[in-house]
Amino acid sequence: SGTYKSLILNSDYSAGTISFRIQGNEKLGINNAGIATFSSDLIINGGDIKFGNSDHATLTIDSTAVGTQGKNLTITAGKPTAGTTDNISGGSLTLQGGQGKGSGAGGDIIFQVANAGSSGSSLNSHATALTISDDKSATFAGEVVISAGNLDIGGTNVTSTAAELNLLDGATSATSTTLVDADRIIVNDDGTMKQV
Repeated sequence: SGTYKSLILNSDYSAGTISFRIQGNEKLGINNAGIATFSSDLIINGGDIKFGNSDHATLTIDSTAVGTQGKNLTITAGKPTAGTTDNISGGSLTLQGGQGKGSGAGGDIIFQVANAGSSGSSLNSHATALTISDDKSATFAGEVVISAGNLDIGGTNVTSTAAELNLLDGATSATSTTLVDADRIIVNDDGTMKQV
């Protein structure tokens, strides 16, 4: 286009920072602690982002200003470009706990939330809602809500309602029922539950 673009590298010796500027605007700053701050998006053409092993790592968004709602963080797998070709799959999103070795357990995958508390200005504490352990067991700390008709056990769809299942929980309330030919009862046939 004929427009001249310049890249100027400035070093502030008093603060121990390095500043990368384009046309006077800082695009990247590196302080004396090695922390890099980008003023815009960071696009990585390679396939990996790796953290060093000297400490635990955290991926987070900075706190917002007072009175401003926190910002969302979305992690999305790859998608094909819309148009032209049909029926192209999207990429999978995989979350992995750290691998152990030998008899050492692998790391859990832990989902935490911060439930609303009483009125106030303090941050609400995080609490674990779901833990997926290395043995593939899943532990929920709260209720698990499954919409009707969407519970499968071993490939068999459970069609019973919650009220019907609760009847098997030893409830003491009963209603008067006149049995007719079409009625059935459930019996334990040597360890196997059957309707007869």
